[in-house]
Amino acid sequence: MVNKVDANFTGLRYAKEVQGQPGVLPGEEGNGGVAVWQELEPNSYSDFGAEVTTTARSPITAGRQKKKGRVTDLDASGGFQIDFTGNNMVDLLDTFMFADWRSTPTRTQIEGVVAATDRYMKTGAFGAGYAVGDLIFASGFAVPANNGLKSVVGVNADYLTVGDGLADEAATVAPADLTGYVFTVNIVADADNGYGTNVAVSYAASVGDDIDDVGNALVVALAGHTPAITATYTVGTNVLEIANSENAGRSAITVTVRDPQGYVQPGMAPTVEAAAGTAASARDITLTPAAAAADYIEFAKIQKVGIQTAAGDIDVDATTDPAHPALVSTALDFTTLGLIPGQAIYIGGDASLTRFGSAGNNGFARIFAITANRLSFDKTQNTMVNEANGANTVRIFFGDLIKNEDDPDLIVTKTIQFERKVVVGYEYLMGSHGNELTINMQTADKITLDLSFVSFDADPTEVRKPGQFPSIRTAPEAFNTTSDVVRIRASKQGSASPLFGFVQEMSLAINNNVEPLKAIGVLGAFDASIGDFEVTGDITAYFNDIEAVQAVRNSESLSIDFALAFDNQGWWFDVPLFTGSNGILNVEKDQAITIPVGIEAAEHQDLHTTLIVCWFPYLPSVAMAG
Repeated sequence: MVNKVDANFTGLRYAKEVQGQPGVLPGEEGNGGVAVWQELEPNSYSDFGAEVTTTARSPITAGRQKKKGRVTDLDASGGFQIDFTGNNMVDLLDTFMFADWRSTPTRTQIEGVVAATDRYMKTGAFGAGYAVGDLIFASGFAVPANNGLKSVVGVNADYLTVGDGLADEAATVAPADLTGYVFTVNIVADADNGYGTNVAVSYAASVGDDIDDVGNALVVALAGHTPAITATYTVGTNVLEIANSENAGRSAITVTVRDPQGYVQPGMAPTVEAAAGTAASARDITLTPAAAAADYIEFAKIQKVGIQTAAGDIDVDATTDPAHPALVSTALDFTTLGLIPGQAIYIGGDASLTRFGSAGNNGFARIFAITANRLSFDKTQNTMVNEANGANTVRIFFGDLIKNEDDPDLIVTKTIQFERKVVVGYEYLMGSHGNELTINMQTADKITLDLSFVSFDADPTEVRKPGQFPSIRTAPEAFNTTSDVVRIRASKQGSASPLFGFVQEMSLAINNNVEPLKAIGVLGAFDASIGDFEVTGDITAYFNDIEAVQAVRNSESLSIDFALAFDNQGWWFDVPLFTGSNGILNVEKDQAITIPVGIEAAEHQDLHTTLIVCWFPYLPSVAMAG
């Protein structure tokens, strides 16, 4: 036994649990798949583990002494602080937002790179979601020339051709089976099948699973659904058949395959028999395309990050609707880009010919409305002006978006499990719900995040849980408040005028009001109650206009957003509606007057959300300058 354990030798990892089964990891309780334990780099812990309550007898006796107590309750939780880097919150944020990311087309497990034709190869992967003119960001390739921003000049189902000089690169991993791949059958509820709600049944393949194991497991999963869905699987033909008794002959059915990192693999997608003329017809799902995972380049990833428009195709119209300046196009159809109102984009590339001539027409902008040939904005980084673009091939960058959803079908609960290594053993937190997340920004400092989770149970043990333990792939440097906050603005709704100029400090917090549910016969929690999604914050700004005090006093509808950019990555945080509190001026001798304003966010009347977050996997270098 050691005399002590130093904190510097501890480590923290997390793994996503099976969705809908808090406390259960892939590979446990009959689930397929393998837990993937991702590494974190905490600066400190606020709490981690189980707070145990004991209850003792205290009878009336002459000796006036209690009896030995016994454990009667347990409250498990975890809290820690990390630095905010370019990518370390991408995988965790959905746990706090109770929603899925709305992601741009992304492909992993790239099968090879061919220098002679400048092509990225992946069978069946590029038939949908990509087009000539797309900007893609390639990362994780072993050969440096194959990484970075690329412009797509040719699209085929099996490859993307780019206008850059690529280098030959062969696959490095030969998967032996379907381990970790997740197969999901989706059936839209309709009047014929009578399911009531849409069906989504998944199976994560375990070590050694082949396509027959997957097919049979999906039959069991469908039968276990409520209501039960009758299906059969035929070995040899790889056909999963939805029975005619299900009346799903005309139903919308899709099947997706995600790799162990969670990315959709279109080339492995099973084929679904077309809808029949009658409801009472069986439907065949052929799993053959997923029967064998191809060799691939480990860590390689391609993600769509924007478009490069045709020469002179888009102009700026800032006069038709002055409150909503817009990009207008001749050929480009903005509705095909997968954008939504409330989403932030970045206009302009590094080369002068890839941006507008007027500097004010480039930069961050929040989308107000989208039609085929008009993309209008209600927030812009700069003041946009009319511009007739003669020949520039203007670049538009966009990324992934997540927001708290108001549609019940889009609200999802995702739980995670934590592992803290303490040299002589391990501490595990199971069934952990994202409860509170706070972004801290102080003058001349790095940006940090405080995260806290409410868990079902904790388990200290000497035995490590099984799974994969990849090396950390977090960006090495953190955002700071000196050079990386390229925009921060609070204003009245519908106004481009900021309420104040410079900000001294700011915090923004999410609170899901998660409460563990206790019951007789259960130590710890058996489930959790999820409360209101609350977004609050505090901002201290240098006072320069009495309008800020008036806005708080009059309970004006306000909005605040900020953008971070560093190392060609970026984030956009947007609170589209809040009311201010406090507002009492700080007046001290020999000091500048400051105004503290509390942020009390609410659902936006048109966007129907409280918080919008956009992650830009790639931004041009010009965006780093603010």
